[in-house]
Amino acid sequence: MGSAELLIKVLYWHVIPSMTTVIVTLGFIILLARVFKVRSPRWLYWLFWVPLAKGFVVLISGVHSPPAVPTTMPFAFGIRLWDPLNLISIPAAFETLPVVPSVVDQMTIGVFCLLLLALVWRWVSLFIFYRSLGGEELHTEDAPRLFRVLDRLVDAMGTCYPRVTVSAKPYILPCIIGVFKPTLVLSPELAEESPDDILEAILAHELAHLKRRDNLLHWISAILRDTLAVNPFIYTVYPKIVTAKEQDCDRIASDVTGKPKAMAQAIAYAAAVASEKGMKPLPGYMSGVSRLTSTGKLINRRVSILLASTSAGKQKVHWAKSSIVVILAFLALLVHVSMTKPFPLLFPVLQF
Repeated sequence: MGSAELLIKVLYWHVIPSMTTVIVTLGFIILLARVFKVRSPRWLYWLFWVPLAKGFVVLISGVHSPPAVPTTMPFAFGIRLWDPLNLISIPAAFETLPVVPSVVDQMTIGVFCLLLLALVWRWVSLFIFYRSLGGEELHTEDAPRLFRVLDRLVDAMGTCYPRVTVSAKPYILPCIIGVFKPTLVLSPELAEESPDDILEAILAHELAHLKRRDNLLHWISAILRDTLAVNPFIYTVYPKIVTAKEQDCDRIASDVTGKPKAMAQAIAYAAAVASEKGMKPLPGYMSGVSRLTSTGKLINRRVSILLASTSAGKQKVHWAKSSIVVILAFLALLVHVSMTKPFPLLFPVLQF
């Protein structure tokens, strides 16, 4: 009975609230983007972080007590947006854990600890893999053409100068690895055989990742995704984050080089090389390139956006609308799955 109580508490206090808040918050974000016509991949990237972060916070913190605010009042209904019908309330019988856990309880807790250790091991293994991914380091005398392009792009984009290595491993490259000492990892085909415009576009795209600090942020988003592995809706949120990230890097690269057509050609060229050489996706999708260069639909989407930008010109950012969207999304992040105080929006952070 004690084990059943523990499992029900985990299910009703953590898993179900996390699933509910992710799907409702994702729908709210998509509605905001449609109503305010948010098309900028930079804004979409951060908007789709909201349901990811929200689901993680609710999974970790849980619903600490049954809902206490009546949902008959209009104001209460508004502040209890995520659970207006008290669907996630907890029966009184499960409000406390047994004082002396049984053997089954200890085994159940042990299973959760093993799952946590499995997640830690997964990310330690990925860290070791990416540390070993970089191969022979290149210098100016080894690839003068590559470094001429890189010198110009680093100055134009205002990023730090990364180490450049060539990896012989059969994975889809390039990518940026390393948080404190960024390293640009290229495949020999891209470093030596790609045309000048293609090489410039590829390098600009990777430097855009460095400019956006994706070498840190994408680790964080992927760790949150794996922590929320029990939440099926997170597999809808995470691809949207990755897609927006890659599209924003395409935009930055094409703005710096002034050659969106070359950026579109570089995407198709990298996908063709990866397919011809039978390259494998990078484990953990850390670069985001593996998913976006191995799926024809996404490649076509990125290419079509770049080609459309050549005729439409640079889009203006409507700061007033964007500010409203950001404020509403931020409020969605703060509102908890279940409220227990009369005026929770006055102290939203405390509700976590």
